[in-house]
Amino acid sequence: MKRLLIYNYWTMIFAWCMYLNGWSLFGTAAGILAGVLLLAVKSEADPWRIAVVGVLMYCPILLALSFSRIPFFFSGSYFFLAAVCLNTAVVNEYLYLFRVKAIMPVLVIMLISIGVLTVLIGLLPSGLYALFGKPNLYLMDAFIFLPYLIPAAACVIYKTCLLHASEGRQKKSLLQ
Repeated sequence: MKRLLIYNYWTMIFAWCMYLNGWSLFGTAAGILAGVLLLAVKSEADPWRIAVVGVLMYCPILLALSFSRIPFFFSGSYFFLAAVCLNTAVVNEYLYLFRVKAIMPVLVIMLISIGVLTVLIGLLPSGLYALFGKPNLYLMDAFIFLPYLIPAAACVIYKTCLLHASEGRQKKSLLQ
């Protein structure tokens, strides 16, 4: 199961590469296909939770995207965003099946990646991206990583809180 999730992340990396190189239709198709394959394997997926998570991810990113210059430079941004949010919602279904120890390495890799990319954007001279602009680069950095970082972090926080709550109940029952 973990391997399938890792393959999904790699597929989305390739989808992002296709999107950023002007092949947004193929990137969108790859994102949708990766989400559908995850759904095909997991038989107990909750369609309402997938829809709610997808919409909760889509709306704020769409709002931020609509106020930026990104759609002018990358055609098909809104469709690709829908594919990313669908894939994120399906990945969210899988994350709750794993223990925190299995999610943490992926979360740390994502945090390191967003940090390195943010530092690299900060080090770039502003003249290189005069048309696109550095704020749009930072937004693109967030657009790439946050849809996958937020559900993984929420899952880790949720599972950690449940673990501490159950430990607290066990200690309380032992003291009585």
